[in-house]
Amino acid sequence: MENRIKKIMSETILSYSLVIMHDDKIYAVRDPFGNRPLCLGKLVSLGSIKDNTKKSEMTDGWVVSSESCSFNSIGAKYFREVLPGEVVELSKRGVKSVYMAPRLNNKAPATCIFEYVYFARPDSIMEGIFKRKFSQILYI
Repeated sequence: MENRIKKIMSETILSYSLVIMHDDKIYAVRDPFGNRPLCLGKLVSLGSIKDNTKKSEMTDGWVVSSESCSFNSIGAKYFREVLPGEVVELSKRGVKSVYMAPRLNNKAPATCIFEYVYFARPDSIMEGIFKRKFSQILYI
């Protein structure tokens, strides 16, 4: 499956975030320019949602979403973003990065500004910071 995803990524120069299920694995795929957001979350037991210490947190599963704020409503916690061009494999064994696609002509990542201004909720985490804080930076 990884080879098929690599082939699609090498032939498709578009903005996309994909979630692909195959057998007992889920693949989270983000375009090489990172135009569209995609993040990973941990499903955690109810007792550890309120407890912020890492050692008490047991992972019950993994979820993928375009916005981190969606995790709270299903009892999950933000884990990390899928990097631009990254393919992440989620399975019973955990999370692992299986491929990093190169950007055309080594250009810089290009996140869509509309994600920050119009689409994403203020309580979303984007590029490692809360959108709410990013919006304050934009308007200062």
